Amino acid sequence: MNKNFKTIDENELEDFINECESRGINPEEFQMVEHDVIETELNAATSIVNGKVTISRGNHLTTYLTGDSTDWLVSFARDLRKGVFG
Repeated sequence: MNKNFKTIDENELEDFINECESRGINPEEFQMVEHDVIETELNAATSIVNGKVTISRGNHLTTYLTGDSTDWLVSFARDLRKGVFG
């Protein structure tokens, strides 16, 4: 699994893994592709980074907004419970 994300931090990645494992699913069955990353500079010392991640498992895929002030993990967990990923 790619761990070189710009909008997904290590804690979120760990939560993703834990969510999968809590449902008895191997997180390695998923592919995560980060895209459409935009960094907006607020001032010389602060910027906001947002983007999207497309998560797929087999033929099932869903895209989530990522980055500052997003709740993609909540949406992923909901979709996992609903069987979106098979």
